Amino acid sequence: MIPGTEQQFDQSIEEAADNYYDVMLQSRGLAREADENKTALIEAMRAAKTDRYETADGLIVTVTAKSSLKCEKKAGTESNGQVVDLEE
Repeated sequence: MIPGTEQQFDQSIEEAADNYYDVMLQSRGLAREADENKTALIEAMRAAKTDRYETADGLIVTVTAKSSLKCEKKAGTESNGQVVDLEE
């Protein structure tokens, strides 16, 4: 290597890149876990021969025609009105 041509490292970029990479790996793991849990929920609902279920704590789960799920909190419960649509 020619003297003076060594790569210079920026500590703030190094830290930001490491933080991003760590979170990205966590996100991939969570996405995989969410997919597995979604499949298990759809299978459980199909086994029970239902496409709509309300949990004891007010979560309403609906299996859509495309084997997708919709989950929303019942009116008057925490996180009211938030709908999560999980596409396969």
